[in-house]
Amino acid sequence: MIQERQFLNFIPPKLDGDIVEDKRRYMIIAKNDANKTIDMINISKISGKKARNLLKDYNVIIDDYVLLVLPSFAKTNVIYRVEYFKELENFISFGGKKLKQEEFNIIIEKNKQCFKKNKNIIKFTKDEFLRKNPIEISF
Repeated sequence: MIQERQFLNFIPPKLDGDIVEDKRRYMIIAKNDANKTIDMINISKISGKKARNLLKDYNVIIDDYVLLVLPSFAKTNVIYRVEYFKELENFISFGGKKLKQEEFNIIIEKNKQCFKKNKNIIKFTKDEFLRKNPIEISF
């Protein structure tokens, strides 16, 4: 079952800016059962990033990154919204383990601050998701 604070690993159908063909990690920040969507934010590794990008006010360095293996940060200025479908559970990372609640609370607060200034939501459908991330059926 998909829950807040879990991570999904997939190729995003759309991004804020770049076009990518490799998997990225996203943390679930909200599951909305009423409109059947989940909201996520991009989690990125620190290595290889320019210091000025890491210092942007919407990025949150994750202190307890053990689960993520590499030092990482959350990009709180963009929400990625996908319609919920059961097969999303195939993309859950780390066996469903979650980010610690304290760090999650910091990330959510920063996300709320960002959205007071600018609501940046990238939406994609189940079909768009599955075109980039086909589900392999094993027999």
